[in-house]
Amino acid sequence: MKKKRILAAGISVLLSIMSVTPVLGGEWAAEGSNWKYYSDNGNMVTGWLEDNGEWYFLQASGNMATGWIKDEGSWYFLYDNGAMAHDTWIDNYYVNSTGKWVKTR
Repeated sequence: MKKKRILAAGISVLLSIMSVTPVLGGEWAAEGSNWKYYSDNGNMVTGWLEDNGEWYFLQASGNMATGWIKDEGSWYFLYDNGAMAHDTWIDNYYVNSTGKWVKTR
């Protein structure tokens, strides 16, 4: 009976460890209603990230940002999918090729 309890406890610990292992291989991961990005070594990425030709901003929490954000004194717009807008008007605000808001209509 004691061996079965030890075996069951060991299996429980193993399953717990497997369920919290971060995504490896530079991939996006949904965590609740948020998206995070994990680098090839499994570390959560923060700040600006280029992925497949698009730029994304990951907050200090690792959550992907959307909408207007201010970074180092400049404003940027991120679509609902997190991709940074560039070379376009967002309502009355123009963002240039680097995504920075540069003028108002």
